[in-house]
Amino acid sequence: MFVILCSAHIFTYFVVLTQIPQGLVAMVEGMNLNPVALMLLIGLFYVILGCFLEAFGMILITVPILMPLIQQAGFDPIWYGVFLIIMIETGMLTPPVGMNIFVMQSQLPTMSLSRLYQSVLPFVLAPVLLGALIIFVPEIVTWLPTTLFP
Repeated sequence: MFVILCSAHIFTYFVVLTQIPQGLVAMVEGMNLNPVALMLLIGLFYVILGCFLEAFGMILITVPILMPLIQQAGFDPIWYGVFLIIMIETGMLTPPVGMNIFVMQSQLPTMSLSRLYQSVLPFVLAPVLLGALIIFVPEIVTWLPTTLFP
């Protein structure tokens, strides 16, 4: 864990030094994407990335790069944190290398991987629909915190 944290710190320094976030913001502004399309692409990116990386590494690698883009698009950072966790956990369940599937198979060694993938399908569809819902109605994520702490 410490090695991942140190590596992410070095990577963040590299990202800041090379101005990757500013270049990414300029590139997306040049593409003229609306915020909804941008978030759909970022959600798809996290689901695909979740097939190959673990959650902590994904957060440490992608947040320093994507946060300026998210703020430029006008999204609340708290909203983005909720969206990020939903998409990362969705990616951790999707084939071909859904890490959570392999954890389940270690607990159920008699069950085949194909059966586990079939069993987990509703648990992949539900967060995908939730992610789409909070993209199209972002107020539902921040409603409770703004109500409790005006």
